[in-house]
Amino acid sequence: MNEEDSTVCRFLSFKGVTGEQFLDESKLLVAAVSHFNDPLDCCPKYDGLARQRLEAFHNPPGRAPIPEDPSVTARVMDKTRFDYPMGWRREFSKEFGVVCFSETHRNNLMWSHYSDSHRGFAIEFDRRADFLKALFLKVEYSDKRPCVVSSPDEQILATKSAEWRYEREWRLVMPLRALPWDTKTKRHYIPVAMSTVRKVFVGWMVASSDLQRVLSLRMNHPHIEVRRMVPFLDSFEMEDLSWDDPALPPLA
Repeated sequence: MNEEDSTVCRFLSFKGVTGEQFLDESKLLVAAVSHFNDPLDCCPKYDGLARQRLEAFHNPPGRAPIPEDPSVTARVMDKTRFDYPMGWRREFSKEFGVVCFSETHRNNLMWSHYSDSHRGFAIEFDRRADFLKALFLKVEYSDKRPCVVSSPDEQILATKSAEWRYEREWRLVMPLRALPWDTKTKRHYIPVAMSTVRKVFVGWMVASSDLQRVLSLRMNHPHIEVRRMVPFLDSFEMEDLSWDDPALPPLA
């Protein structure tokens, strides 16, 4: 089995509270789907429900059919296009939180978008870790949004636009009532056993002071391997080397 098939990575920044909470307190902060960066993420289509409601409105039981009213149709369609999908996100976020992971630590866009433009870090977890045994969903990528009428919640949660395919994402979904509350960040979190961490990768533009923070973490948990990303000489691809490999460029 390829090593990446048995692990997942969480990309973080040294600057953000999510990175600080992991390094300082071994916590993974959970996010609300209503705060995802793609407003169409977890935003199901309601066209089937719209047709059902319009059909019920125009054909009331035991009464004569009502002629179609364009203004009513427009109001229903506006709600199904905008209000209802966003409402699904809001309602789900009241009860559940999500932590997002990736199958790979080698994607340039992931480092750019989620790890402070290659200045952050990525934590590699064993996919068999106990805390990942809850509802852990592999994201599927599609050109079509799932329909709320015919799709289970798990499918709505784990379907994204095909444009996001490079993320190779997995999502851990947890009920908020089962999670502790962090008073500092005012967010729920998952306590992480450091024994589940295999490696920490730092970006190739990491600051020396931030690398020292990771090395300090390893002092208390010597099983964790620390590696630094570096670009290949002749391509845009990245590889990872041991943090003290002499082939690495000096840190700022």
